[in-house]
Order: sequence, then structure tokens, then C-alpha cells
Amino acid sequence: MLIKSIMSILIKSIMPILIKANMSMLRKANMSMLIKAIMPILIKANMSMLRKGIIPIVCRIIFLLLAIAVNRSAAGQIQVSAVLSDSQPAAGEIINVTLSVEDAIDFFSASAEISFDHDMLEFTGVTAVGLSEGGLVFAGELDAGKTGASVTRKEPLPGDAAGDFMVLSFRVKTYAFAGITELVISEMLIHNSAGEEVPAGSVSPLYVDIAASIADIRLQLPAVSETDEGELFSVEGVIFASGITDVVNMLCQVGVSGVDTDPVEWDEAVWTDMDFEGSDEDYYLRFSAEIAFMRPPGEWFIVLRSSLDGGDFVFGGINGVWHENESPGALLEIMARPPFRYALAKWDFDNESLLPSLAVPENRDAAVVLEGASLHGFVAGVSGQAANSRGWDEWADGSGYWMVEISTAGFVSLELSSRQGGSNTGPRDFALEYSLDGTEWHMTEGDGIVLGNNWSSGRVDRLPLPGILENRDRVLLRWVMTSDVSIGDGIIGAAGTSRIDDILISGINPDPQFVTVFPGDANNDGVVNADDVLPLGAWWLSSGPPAVWESVDFIPRTIEQWIPAEATFADTNGDGIVDHRDLMMVGLHFGKTTDHTKKESTEPLSELIIDPLEDDDRVKQIIVMTERETALRGVAFSVELKGIPADMWEVRNVVQEFAGEADGDGLISFVMADSNIFEAAFAFRGRGDDVLSRKLAGFELVIDERWNDVFTIALNRLTVSNSITLGERAGEGQLVYAGTVNVEESLYQQANENTLMQNFPNPFSHFTSIPFRLASASEVTLEISSVPGRILAAPLNAFRDEGLHVVLFDGSSLPPGIYFCRLLTPGRPPEVIRMVKTE
Repeated sequence: MLIKSIMSILIKSIMPILIKANMSMLRKANMSMLIKAIMPILIKANMSMLRKGIIPIVCRIIFLLLAIAVNRSAAGQIQVSAVLSDSQPAAGEIINVTLSVEDAIDFFSASAEISFDHDMLEFTGVTAVGLSEGGLVFAGELDAGKTGASVTRKEPLPGDAAGDFMVLSFRVKTYAFAGITELVISEMLIHNSAGEEVPAGSVSPLYVDIAASIADIRLQLPAVSETDEGELFSVEGVIFASGITDVVNMLCQVGVSGVDTDPVEWDEAVWTDMDFEGSDEDYYLRFSAEIAFMRPPGEWFIVLRSSLDGGDFVFGGINGVWHENESPGALLEIMARPPFRYALAKWDFDNESLLPSLAVPENRDAAVVLEGASLHGFVAGVSGQAANSRGWDEWADGSGYWMVEISTAGFVSLELSSRQGGSNTGPRDFALEYSLDGTEWHMTEGDGIVLGNNWSSGRVDRLPLPGILENRDRVLLRWVMTSDVSIGDGIIGAAGTSRIDDILISGINPDPQFVTVFPGDANNDGVVNADDVLPLGAWWLSSGPPAVWESVDFIPRTIEQWIPAEATFADTNGDGIVDHRDLMMVGLHFGKTTDHTKKESTEPLSELIIDPLEDDDRVKQIIVMTERETALRGVAFSVELKGIPADMWEVRNVVQEFAGEADGDGLISFVMADSNIFEAAFAFRGRGDDVLSRKLAGFELVIDERWNDVFTIALNRLTVSNSITLGERAGEGQLVYAGTVNVEESLYQQANENTLMQNFPNPFSHFTSIPFRLASASEVTLEISSVPGRILAAPLNAFRDEGLHVVLFDGSSLPPGIYFCRLLTPGRPPEVIRMVKTE
């Protein structure tokens, strides 16, 4: 009863107010009138009733009455609705707002004001549709972010109708940030065909949720670029992604293709991830990537692509989002590098030697010769030292000159450079001449060489040499004095000096071949180990084409094959010269194998069994040796410790034993431990005379005092190099304790005897080396005979001094079989060895 009483009182008090209120008050929802009507009722209400929980009920009633009032207030208005074509557009997209009337009316015209965030949206136009189709339209900017728009028919409708009457179009700006923005339609006015206003209700605000998207993506690159093969080339790209500041969920890639087609069709293999570099002040995200590494010469087409959260890719060209004509990809042309120019021989004299500082193997011993004048030491040159001479005062007839003799076999397009200078009383005029036999000389083209007391005047820069000198086993070049005039325009003095520096003779391989090289695998056997040190010694300071792409990774790289071909692999770091830097690659990739090769597993050549040790016997001195004297220039070996943990031993004082102390400075040394294996190598630098020795290397093995059990030391591999072979696996080798075997004296010779030693390699297929030692100087004959005794060849018949000698024998013409070699010297019995020839 109480609730019913309250309801009756409220209705009787409020309804007259609602009925009497005019339409404009209802449109404005005159809440103050309602409150004034309700409040006296609440004040008069019995407080005990309020304490009993009547207030919540009263509140519900009030809100119910308010809803009724609002609905009744709109009862006399036309409802206008607004519908978005896309409530979650992306940057750059168009959205439409369609306005409609829900009730049938005599519609003739309508107008409204539209407010929006002009940083997010831009108004693009109004269209007359439905009720106003075919009519007139108008739109104009009222203020920043506010536009007025109207539509009107040209003649009245046949009758009342409901439906769409206006479409407002907006474009989401390219650089709009993701998020919600409001679109407000106000001052909605509708008129009928009589020009009377048709009351219209307000239009609820629209909310546009701009989606995170890639609005702009473009290459920061000219339409056409060039780079040389072997050079790095970085591509940069920028992306504007609305609402994106964290690139974790963004993928940005660059595509490099040899065909200029739609990048959507490109193979996945051409796409490479780019690195995020940061953002700029305009909120563009910057990415970069290197794209020329290991890419061959040719034309390459470049496009960007990016996606958000694994969505569809957006492609970018040079002007923005990729378009075949308006924004195509960029073109990169990689130019092939010119043919490699070999230094056939280079003399810089910085080491105060007349021998080349750099040369192909055939020219390593090509010393500069001074004829007529005399060498007077070395002085400051162009950058380092220069060869200096005196005594030119008597050689104006052309018999005084500097000269070199080289081989140009395998090379064409020869060029020569040199620098000359001297003192004021030294010779001024020189000419460059060439000869093939040392007898008949010819001048090269061009004027003579005029010297000054500096290094600027007497220079020859990349002078092309005559074609007749190409691909020759023997070429002579000389800088000959042509007058008796001194640099100071006087007479040449006996103490006048002439200097020469930076001689370089270069050439090109006319038929280059290409091979695959793995960094560190200097002998190209598929595994990186101590054996790879031996080719470094054999090809020391050889030069050739550098790698197009420098990389320390153990990956295959294509290299122009050197002359000679074997030296190609010795350049393990790819810088174009074999030197100490190549040793680093052997250590860096020690133990690695190529895909097609695995480490071999063979029976040990020799083993030492170590019994439990006393505390005072934990250092073992061990020698690696052969059973017989071996001619060699380098040795590499691998030792394994079996039956003892790796942390219970160490190796120290690993030394070579085949070269004297004076030769030690000319050796490359290498020691590497890996788990229970350690390997070492020693090799002479360059290719010279062999040494003969049974002792190869020695080391100290130190055993931890905690270990007191049996273990084994095994010699798993022994490799030697000499003047004939770069690395020959030895089939025999020994590990012995130092001092237990007399290795100072050969088992096969005495100091007062001539000795013919076993040829190597043996068996052989083409060439083999035959070493022998003479107790004193003597005439010597070497004979090769068949088993029946018929003499087939005599590789040596000459006088030789006391000491060790090695003769190279070419047996390629012999059929496979067994042969004998005899060493004949006057007054001594012949020495004989047995040789085996294979296919």
C-alpha cells in the first residue's frame, strides 16, 4: 500500500508538468522542472519510511518517470540515424556516414554540421542519395575540423517516404595514429516541400576506431644505383605504421630479385630481414640491410615489404607503397670487378734485400742485378728503403744498368712501374730495355727516364710492356744509363749515387678459373688441422686474386684460381697474400670439416704406454721421429692421449727438431690442443732446399699429480712437406723418450760414407725426389735401371760438393713397375735403392 501511495502521488504531481511542457523544453530535457516537482514529495515523506529502505525504490521510480518523459518529449520529432560504413578503418581508407530518417515524411532538404579531429580525418565530400538522389549538394569548411553540408531535392516527393538522404565521406589521414576518434553531427535541420521545418531528433555521436596499419612504406634509395662486385651496399627503408612504436610484432624485409616483376610473385628466398634502426621526428620507423654480400654481378631489383602481427604484406617502392608505374622498385647494378693483376715480382727493398718482397713462385729468386756500378747499401726510399749504388762515371756506353730476370709464363697484359733518383753528381739519363735472350736488347716505347735528386722525376707508372714478352719462361728487363750527364747537368762523379725503388712487374691471367675455398683448409683436404700449416710455409708471400667477399665464417667462397693453383687454398683469409695472417684461420676453424668430408680414423703410427708414475717422474720428454732420414721443409703431427682425462695433463715446450737454431726464425710454428688431442706443425717459409733429419719434433708431457694409472700416447698422424710435395702423409713414425735412441746419427750412413737415401714419394706416379749425401766433393752419376739391369735414364752426371743433395726425377714416361736407382762416385762402391712406379 505504501508503494502504491507513493506512485500515485508522483504521477499526479509530475504528469501535468510533462503535459504542459512545450516541445522545445522537451528537446532540452528540462530536468530542473522534474526535480522541483519531485523534491517536495521526498521532503514530505515519512522519515521512518525512508529508514525502512524506501529510498532505493523511490530512485527507481524517478528514473522510470524520466525515461517516460524523454520518450514523450521525442514523440513529436523525426528520428535521424547515422551509420558508419567501417568502424575500424586503416590509415588512408575512406569511410562513409549514411544519414537516414526512420519515419515517412514529406522530405525536401536537409543540412547538418559535422565536427571531427582534423589530425585524424579529412572531409572528402557529400552525396545526395535515396530521398535526395539526383538533387543538389553543398559542403564547405566552417572551421578546422568542422564542415557544413546540405542536400536538397529539385522537386517534391510523390508522397511521404522514409530512408537514406545523405552520405558524408571522410578519409583517414595517412599519418593518423591508431585509436578512437569522435565524429559529431549537430544542428540537424530537415524541411518539407512547403519550406517548413520538420522537427528532428539529435544524432548520437559516432566513434571511429582507427586500426593499427602500415600507412606508408618506401625505399630510401635512388631509382638507379651502382656498386662494384665485392663492395658492401646497404639499403634503407622507412615505414609509417599508425599507432606502432614497438616493432616486436612488425616484420620488415627487403627483396632482391633478378627479374623486374610484381614483388607479390617473388620467391621467398629473395627476401631478407632488415634491422630496426630507430624512428625519426616524423614517427617514421627506419630499417636497413646489406644486400650485395656474395651477390654476383648483374642487375638486381629491390623492393620492401612489411606486415603487422603476421598479417598481409604491404610492399614499398621508391615513392611509397609499391606501384608498377608510380612507385616501382629500385635498380642496383653490381659491376664485375676488373681482371686481377698479379704482382709477378715486386721489389720494395724495405728488408734491405735485392730479392723480391712479393712474387709468384717462379720469380721468388729473381734478384735485382747491378752491372758496372756497385751496390752501396740501402737508403731512404719512396716510403721505406731503396737500393743505392755508386761508380757510374765509367759506364756511359750503355754497359751500366740495373737488371731483373723473371718468368711471365701464364700471364699477359704486362705492366711495369719503378722509381729512380740520385744525387746531383749521379747519372741523370736512363732507358728501359727488354730482351728474351740477354743478347739482343730493345727499348720499350716512350721517352727515356730523366732522374732528379728526388723521387718525383724518374718514375715509370704502369708502362705497358710489349706483347712479345707475354707468357715467356725468361724475360730480361734493365734500366740502362744512356749518357754521361749528371742530375746536376755536370759530369757524373765516381761518388755520385743512383737509387732505385718500388719496382713492380704485373700481369693478368688470360683464362681465369674459379674454385671453392673454405677458410682455414689450406691444403684443400676437407678438414682443418695442423697439416694446413705446411702449405702456408710452401707458398709463403705468394700473391694472387683476393676473395671477392671477405668473411671469417667457415663457409664456401668462390675464388679466382691462383697461379699456381695450389697456392689458392693457402690464402685462408682471402686477402690476396699468403702470410702470418692466414695462420689465424687455421686456429679459428681448427677441427672443422667440409660437408662432404669427415675426419679419417686410422690405426696409430706409434704408441707409448705410460705406467703409473712416481711424483718425481711426472714430466716426460718425448721425440717424434722417423725410422730413416727424411728430406723435409715442414712437419705436422697429431698426438692423442688415451685413458686419461683431458684435465690431468698438459703439453709444453713443443719444439721443432729438424732445423738448427739459426733456421728457427724462418719457421712457422703452430700448436693446438682440442680435448685429448694436440697437434703441432713447423714449416720453413718459402720453397728452398730440403733438410735431412730423423728427428722431427719434441715436447714435454706434464702429468697431474692426482693421476696414478696407466694411459697411452698415440701418434695418429705424421705429415711432412719438402721441395717436391706440399704435404705427404708419412707411413712410418715413432714416439720415443728423449735420450733412448741415438738419433743424432743416421741409421743408414756414416760421416765418412756416401749415402743414397730412399726417394720420396715412393711409390710415385710422375715426379719423385732422390736425396743423397756426399762425404766429400766428387763427380756423381745417378742411373735409373729396370729389374733386368737396362739403364733407362741418368738424371744426374755432374760434379757436386760435399753435403746433402736432392735430384728431381721425372718418371712419367716409365710404365708402372719396379726400378732401381744407383749412386756412382769414383773409388767407392755404388749405393742402390728400390723405387716403385704406379699409374
